[in-house]
Amino acid sequence: MRPAYLDIRELSPDEFSVLWKVPALGDLRLGIYARLPESCKTKAEPIAGIEAGAFFERWNVHCPNGLKGQEIVIDGLRSMVTDVLVRIQYRGGSTQVARLGPESPVLRVAGAQTTWDVARTYVFLGIDHILTSLDHLLFVLALIFLIRDRWMLVKTIPAFTVAHSITLAGAALGYLSLP
Repeated sequence: MRPAYLDIRELSPDEFSVLWKVPALGDLRLGIYARLPESCKTKAEPIAGIEAGAFFERWNVHCPNGLKGQEIVIDGLRSMVTDVLVRIQYRGGSTQVARLGPESPVLRVAGAQTTWDVARTYVFLGIDHILTSLDHLLFVLALIFLIRDRWMLVKTIPAFTVAHSITLAGAALGYLSLP
């Protein structure tokens, strides 16, 4: 149920580096595959491996006329119980972020998004994670049993959420890490 991650970075006009990470257990990986537009041609064989519970592939592609207006498809996603976070970063620093799931395994690349569009994607992803993750639900249930004062409970849950978000962002951006 861990999500997969597709990271595409524009290196120069029509040239992109691709990182595809899929959850793995030992040597077994989840059976989903990123399919870029047919116009994109791989420049060399992908470098692949398994690292920290994930199968990864890295490769570079040449996409004449870029990616805007093209479709990226995640084959096999319809039969899975996982999501794929897709992040496309353009040379100017702008990004497009999308969450694909079994009900919508296709991304039509729109180009750069506003900061608010990217933030909205992450906020909805976070809300879904909080409301559907057993660990978060059990934590809130434990707080309800441990904290008798309702006002203190109302303050504690958002404080934990903010602290959790800060540490998650710090880890994702490389500012925080554990050995």
